[in-house]
Amino acid sequence: MKLSVDITTNDDCKNEGLIDAWIEVFANCVGRVDLDYVRRVALLYVKDMPGTKNPIPKRQKGNRLVTAMAKNIGEEALEEEPLICRLISSMCLDTNYLIRLDAAIFFKEYF
Repeated sequence: MKLSVDITTNDDCKNEGLIDAWIEVFANCVGRVDLDYVRRVALLYVKDMPGTKNPIPKRQKGNRLVTAMAKNIGEEALEEEPLICRLISSMCLDTNYLIRLDAAIFFKEYF
């Protein structure tokens, strides 16, 4: 899981196919590890990616990682780690419509 976070958070990586594959690996792994490990390895690096100070492509990658966490981590872990829900809520309030669209798609798939 750490390798998938390292590759997807690397600004030098421009290969979209590679990024998509590693986000899929991340989504498959995140639900199978302990929440403390997710906090140390993934959330620590991903939490700043969706911020408005970052360019749109980096924000979109961060949002994909956050939504992958939310979909696969389980309800108990979401209650235990409120930062994930706050990051998804901030997607709904973003000034860019593409980010808001990602949030709408997430909620459609989640519920």
